[in-house]
Amino acid sequence: MIAEAHKYRGVVCVSCRQPVSLPSKAAQRDAKFREKESHDPIVPMFTLRCDACERETRYMQGDVIDFEGVPKVRRVRKASA
Repeated sequence: MIAEAHKYRGVVCVSCRQPVSLPSKAAQRDAKFREKESHDPIVPMFTLRCDACERETRYMQGDVIDFEGVPKVRRVRKASA
């Protein structure tokens, strides 16, 4: 049986170097940007929060790459009452 290869688009966290997957809205913007034939001088920026270290950083379109595997699931923080 051949295992199906999973891929996702994301960035490498500048703080902890872990892969961060693009959320659906950012992935749509990324797809629209990649399919454009003209070279638009305005490059989209993404503000993403790392799933591992929870730091938020801005990334440019050139930072987005393909990763193999399944993206990590973000840890859920418990709200303090």
